[in-house]
Order: sequence, then C-alpha cells, then structure tokens
Amino acid sequence: NIMLDKFAKKESPIMGYAGFGGGVSSLLTLASGEITYVEDVFSIDLWDGDGASTRTITNGIDLAGEGGMVWGKTRSTSVAHVIADTENGVSKNLFTNTSDALEDRGTGNGSVDQFNSDGFTIGNANNFINYSGHTACSWTFRKCPGFFDVVTYNGNGTAGRTVSHSLGSVPGAIWVKCTSHADSWGCYHRSTGNTKSLYLNSTGSTTTNGTPWNNTSPTSTEFTLGSDNQYNGNGRTYVAYIFAHNDGSFGEDSDEAVIKCGSYTATGSAQTIDLGFEPQFLITKKSNGTGEWRVNDMMRGITSGGADAQIDANSNSAEITGNVTCNLTPSGFISNGSQNDSGGTYIYIAIRRPHKTPTAGTDVFAVDTRGSTGDGNEPTYRSTFPVDLQINRNVNYNGGDTQIASRLLQGRQMHTNLTGQESANSTMMFDYMNGVQTDTGTSTDQYAWMFKRAPGFMDIVTYEGTGSSTGIDHNLGVTPEMKIIKNRDSSSGDWIVGGTAVAGENGYVYINSSAAKVTSSNYWDGGDDSATKFSVRQGNASSDANGQSYIAILFSTLAGISKVGTYTGTANAINVDCGFTNGARFVLIKRLDSSTGGHWYLFDSLRGINSGSDPFIRLNLTNNQGSADLIDPYNAGFSVASGTTNVNYSGGTYIFLAIA
Repeated sequence: NIMLDKFAKKESPIMGYAGFGGGVSSLLTLASGEITYVEDVFSIDLWDGDGASTRTITNGIDLAGEGGMVWGKTRSTSVAHVIADTENGVSKNLFTNTSDALEDRGTGNGSVDQFNSDGFTIGNANNFINYSGHTACSWTFRKCPGFFDVVTYNGNGTAGRTVSHSLGSVPGAIWVKCTSHADSWGCYHRSTGNTKSLYLNSTGSTTTNGTPWNNTSPTSTEFTLGSDNQYNGNGRTYVAYIFAHNDGSFGEDSDEAVIKCGSYTATGSAQTIDLGFEPQFLITKKSNGTGEWRVNDMMRGITSGGADAQIDANSNSAEITGNVTCNLTPSGFISNGSQNDSGGTYIYIAIRRPHKTPTAGTDVFAVDTRGSTGDGNEPTYRSTFPVDLQINRNVNYNGGDTQIASRLLQGRQMHTNLTGQESANSTMMFDYMNGVQTDTGTSTDQYAWMFKRAPGFMDIVTYEGTGSSTGIDHNLGVTPEMKIIKNRDSSSGDWIVGGTAVAGENGYVYINSSAAKVTSSNYWDGGDDSATKFSVRQGNASSDANGQSYIAILFSTLAGISKVGTYTGTANAINVDCGFTNGARFVLIKRLDSSTGGHWYLFDSLRGINSGSDPFIRLNLTNNQGSADLIDPYNAGFSVASGTTNVNYSGGTYIFLAIA
C-alpha cells in the first residue's frame, strides 16, 4: 500500500498513536488519500458591524456539513464573547466571560443565524458581533479528527461517567459548560493534569480536585467525569469543546500538527517556545496564579517587538492594543510582557498559521490605487486576501520615498530607497480581510503592491541578531531564490539582496542602490540556504549584529504563480518564459553586472504592461514614474523589448521577480 508505505517512512505521525499524545487520525487521513489543511478547519475573520444588516462570513469552513463552533467578540467596545455551535444550534449562545446558561434569543440577535457550507451568517440586530460602528472578530473551529470536536451530553451524577468523542487522538484541552444551569466553565488541560481545573470565565489559578475528571486522563475516544454538578449533575445538560494536541495528520504530506496544547514556566525575560510551527492563534493563561485568558492572533495583530492586539476570554472588555504579549517565530512564539511573569506557569493552545499552497497569482498578489472603490471605507487599498506585505508609492510625485510595511511590523514602515531604521506610521495597519491601511481618501496616483505569504512563493521572517547565527529559520518550504534583509534598528542599514538567483552565498546587491553585484560573502557565511533556513553573516551589522532587529523577505519560484530568475541582455527582444499562461501582472528587474541601468524597475499590469510604452517606478530612487517601451506582454511571462538599454543592455545580466 503506497499510502501506508509513505506513512511508515514519516516520523511525526507515529506520535499520533494513542498514548503518545496523538491518535489514529493520521492513519485514517493517509488511508483516505484526502489532504486537510489548517485553512479547512480554522479561520480568523474580521468585519465592521452595522447593527442593521445580516452579514455572511465566507471563510471556506464547512460548518453545515461537518459541524463546529464559532466564537465571536466585538473588538472596539465592551460586550460579551459569544459562542454558537452546531450541536446546540443557531440562536443558542454561551458566553466565555460569564457563567450564564445557554440562552436562546432567536434568530436576528446579532449572533450566528445560520451555519453554512463555507462559513456562517450573522443576524441583523445591533448586538453581540454586529454592533453598529464597531469592529468585530471571530474564530471558527470545524469538527475534525486531530483538531477539534463538539459534544453535548446529559449528566447523570455518577462518578466514572464517560463521554465519547470523535477527536481520534488524546485531547490536549477540554472546556465543559453546563448549558441548563448557570455555572462556571470547567477547563481541563493536559499540562495541569486530571486532578486540576481552571475556569474560563475567571482569572483564578488552578483548583486541585480529582472530582471533575474523576482522576482519569482522557483517551483518544472518551473523557471521564466525576459527580460534580459543574460537569455531570443529574438531569443537567452540557456541552464540551475538545481540542486536540500534536496530531500529525494535516498538510501536504499529512504529517503536520496544526494545534498544540502545552505550557511554559516564565522567567520574566523573553523566552522562545518551540511549537514546530508558526502560530496564527494563541491562548495563554497563568495556571499557578491570577491571570487573564489572553487571546492573540495574527489577523488582529501580533507584532514583532511592538504592542499586540489582545482580547481576554474571561472579560467583556474591548480589545487592548497597548501591551506586549508575544512575538512570533517561524517555529513558535516568544513569551514576553504581560504573559511572562517570573515564576509563572502558563498553559497555551496554539494553532498553526495558514500553509496551503496557492493555485493562482491572484491568491497572493494584488495592486490597487488609494480608495479605488469610492466607498470611503477602510481599508485604503483592496485585495481579495489578507495582506502580509505592501509596497506603497505616489507614482507621480517627484521626490517621494517608496514605503514598505508588513503585517509582522504592523503600524511601522521603512523605505526601499533609504537606509534608515523603521519608524511609526499608524496608518500602516493590516487587520483587514481584504487589504491594508486606514486612510479613506482617494488618489489615482497612490499605488500599493500587496503580497500574501504562502509556501513556495513568499515568506517574511523577523529575527534578532546574535552575532553568531548559523542560520535563520523560515517557512518558505523551498530554498529562497531572492532574500531581502534589512536592519530595522540601524539608521544606515542597506537593503541587502541575496539568494540563489543573485549568486547564493557569494554575492549581493542593494535595493537602495543601482550598484552592480558584489561577489563576496560579506553578508552570508552561516552555510548554504535551504528549504528551512537562510544564512546570514555572523556579527555583520546588516544581517546579524548582536541585539539588532531584522526583517527578511524571501521569494522563490512557484509553478504558475511566481518566477525568480535571470536573463542576459541582447538588445533584441527577449521572451522571458516564467511558466505562466496569461502573462505577468508584476515584474521587478535589476541589472547585476553593472551600475549602468542598474536601477530596480517595477512594472505592473494595472498601470500597464503594454506593447508600447510602459509606466515604471524605480525602488531605489525618489523620481516619479517614467514611461518607455521597456517590456511587452507575453503569455508565458513577459518580453523584454528590443533596443532598450535600461533592462536589455547587450551582454548585461539581470535578475527578475515576476508574478502571474
């Protein structure tokens, strides 16, 4: 059996057997031949409430067919967290910050009115997650072996009562709520064990009591209860939300975990927690003392070295944006600030960031002008996906800088033509599903080029230099062909560009300069780049100075989506085959062998990639856009026009990045 042979060669799925922290769901997934990604079972969604209209949230999660739970919260004002699940049904709500019993408020109550095959619909009342003039968010959990389950049951008051579940692996956490009576949420976590409980609607520490879980740990098929009314009172009804831990049955090879439940002991200093993946969602709670159930996610904003957008599950308070909670790493997170009290033990539930390979260039790249829709609403620039990186420029302003900003550095910016350090810019916000920036004006001169992180296409990493790095982790999944690194703290740090397309470990150019490639290992000596790491130069100020903060932007070739490559100029027309079918929508070109014509030329299809003159900007200059016949349309990629000098000197060597 090919599928089982493949399974036998994998290491992590073996941990999926019951008793080793996982379950048999890996075998089931592989045997079925189906591939499940985190995008299929979990989604973070943001919107603006209006208090009057029904709203459909389309996130690709099949709640109608598979079942699950939606947990929502209005971000910008104090209002209860609301939960709706497919077992209890629409219009029936629980609240994570109260002990209230299940409430049936009917449809049209500003909560979930309908579970759909690709998301859910919110009712039209000015309530819960549809308050007029306020921002809201939700976290959708689909029932799926190895990830999450929802179970309802009737209590019988008898110790040793077991409740079956379909997780297919040993749960990492279980939240139980009595739906018929007002009682606190009882929470099991694998790190605190079967003799302790926490309460989701409380800041209190663990209570030691063997009764709730009957001194019995859950298994891959059931969990056990005592006779406590909070968990198993005779004649009462209950719901249990069950979270998996480290079940390796997801992803391209069905060998990746998408959820982990663990703990760490805080030192008061920043410390790195290794998950084996970069999270998009994180709940942390101090278990040995008073502390909030803090919810962070990458959509609302977990910023590197800056304040994070945090919501407390035990409180109806609005989102807090002034504190540092954590930073993300390619393989986990760094506990910091308010979730890192020295001596504190913290439990967590972490969910992997999206990791499905895109199928079209429009999944990962868009270009737009400021306020192009004319609706006067945020975000300023529109896309069809959450944006992770944007380049921004007034193309007709002579003397303007080109801004660059990223989701990981939300609220800050740098400039591609300058060597300066990052600076604050409160408009550079990425907490939207469909674009970037808070401005609401209109300008056909102001452009944004927007990119989304995706395996094989682009990754972004922020890291702290140590002066002795032997390689920095990344999640591109392939060897970077173009890597761009900038010191965020330095006022004189060049934008250095390397990667296999530039010359691997033996060459670099600068984005902020037209200079030719330097053949040297000045910036890279940590070893060859790979599918999991990129090299930096130990101690070099531009890539690995001790205590300095950096950002790295990595691009590679993804069939039909992007192409990083080189060509040699001939002064005659050159068809550059990128493997596309409808031509390139974005082209960036730089000459490597000489400073003559060595600017970074940026073209896009919105301004025009034509058979005649093409508008272009140069990322290393402040000049307004020029126009000349430099490139032409070509279905398989783009064509370099004949007789041009800037991008087609005879014998010149050029690097390019093209996106379909």
